[in-house]
Amino acid sequence: MWGQLVRVQDLSRVCPNCSSMLELKHRFVVPGGRFVEPYYWDTYFALEGVLRSGLHELATESIRNLLDLVTKHGFVPNGARVYYLSRSQPPLLALMVKLHYEFTHDASFVCEALPVLRREHDYWMDKHKVNVHVSDRVWELNRYFVDIDVPRPESYSDDYELARNVSSSDERRWTQVYADITAAAESGWDFSSRWVGEPDAPPERLLQTIRTRDVVPVDLNAILYQTEMAIAELAAVSNDPALAADFWRQAETRHEAIDAVMLDHESGLYFDYILSDQRQSRDFTAASLWPYWAFNATHSDQQTDSVFNYVNHILDSNPGGLPATLRTTGQQWDAPMAWPPQQYVAMQSALSTNHTHLAQRVAQMYVNSVFCAWYATGGSLAGI
Repeated sequence: MWGQLVRVQDLSRVCPNCSSMLELKHRFVVPGGRFVEPYYWDTYFALEGVLRSGLHELATESIRNLLDLVTKHGFVPNGARVYYLSRSQPPLLALMVKLHYEFTHDASFVCEALPVLRREHDYWMDKHKVNVHVSDRVWELNRYFVDIDVPRPESYSDDYELARNVSSSDERRWTQVYADITAAAESGWDFSSRWVGEPDAPPERLLQTIRTRDVVPVDLNAILYQTEMAIAELAAVSNDPALAADFWRQAETRHEAIDAVMLDHESGLYFDYILSDQRQSRDFTAASLWPYWAFNATHSDQQTDSVFNYVNHILDSNPGGLPATLRTTGQQWDAPMAWPPQQYVAMQSALSTNHTHLAQRVAQMYVNSVFCAWYATGGSLAGI
């Protein structure tokens, strides 16, 4: 299977500066057969399988490509294309290096990667930081944020038309639309009712209310907590106790901020925070579970029981798996769509809180869904 998804870049037949591909020196895994370039957050989930398949060198090469991109550009672009250089994707690189170490115990690779991981963390803290005022305190968290005033090159006509549907003449509004639609693409959830101001708007108007930069996403901040914890652990591996202590402190501060800003104590769920409304969104999304994986069962049994009973209830009416949101809008990151990364996070969250049966249920439902889709579209195995 992996042979069908592994690529080696060959630009030898292309004139200099004639390809939109960013240079990659090593092998990589693409998220599907039609792609010729890797994508950032997809690579983490691929590596979970690559490493479990014993393909350690392929995993090393895949990570090296991303480290090279940070070294050259200061961050990992959305994908390895020139037109993605305006944005990143969920920052899972430190988790990839940690995962690699857990399988290979290669401390030298950790030492090589650590300065690059710090540089990427600096990028997210410099470009995406936001202050949130809650409970008479100012909490420092992060959001998806792209400072751009033109349509995305790969979707130019779509963005241009969307902006003109928002306003026929207000160039300031056009700029806001371009920045918010690109920030939504940076989230990996492109597109979803999570990022709009009017989630109940008719499907044809939904994205006209895009406001991604107004949202402080729960999953992004849980990922950055995991990033800070991973860098602390990797610093310990590289025998740098001062760096480890610094990132432990950053992680604990973020943990406190996420709980203060995003945790609804009544339901036990975490919600995105809306800056302009100064409130939690109160819309359940699959991202609501990410902190339970990140924090690794630091909540009471009663609270986690309530959360995962609710997830079981959602699964009762969604046989294809846990949907991205509970809103049906026609967007691909809304109901009834159940994406692999979200199933993975739901399973990890359940396992982290000792809800093993729920993790098994999510896994089995998704395997069933994938098999049925494969079979219904002509899938077959020789001799069966």
